[in-house]
Amino acid sequence: MPRSLRSAARRKLTAVSGLSVTVLAVSIAGGSAFALAASPALPAAQTAGAGLSVELTGPATGVAGGQGSYVMTVVNRSTTASAVGFTVSESLPGGQSVLSVSSPAASPAAGDWACVLGGEPSCTWSGSLAPGASTPPVTVEVEYALEASGDQASTATLSTADGQSSTSSVTTVLQPG
Repeated sequence: MPRSLRSAARRKLTAVSGLSVTVLAVSIAGGSAFALAASPALPAAQTAGAGLSVELTGPATGVAGGQGSYVMTVVNRSTTASAVGFTVSESLPGGQSVLSVSSPAASPAAGDWACVLGGEPSCTWSGSLAPGASTPPVTVEVEYALEASGDQASTATLSTADGQSSTSSVTTVLQPG
């Protein structure tokens, strides 16, 4: 392959893709062939749903008038695709009110939670979640009403930009205060 053709291919592909491209010339049984190698490697596939699920944990028992903590974590169960564009929220029963929502800082390269405190707290993930990875936990602190008693079911819901969803529930049995 003439040197001028190799150079032309390199310039054209670099301009189109923004990647550094290497052209390799190989002589095969009296003919010529060439191969292209791109650097850096192209990123892994990213999808909104990508096998995501939400896990909610919380106390088995509580006391009316007391406080409790519920923890939401999102897991990417995909082995090949990173996940982007998802939100988690927690639905609380009438006998609970939100005191705070928090999450430890994540690696800036991975992403982080942006949370909204309200009757139904919600948090949106700002980055990409790698295959097999979990987000940092989101902790929702609640106060149990003085008159609340019995089974108190809380549900975490994961929603993705492409319309997929996942739920997880936990029931806390409240004793009189």
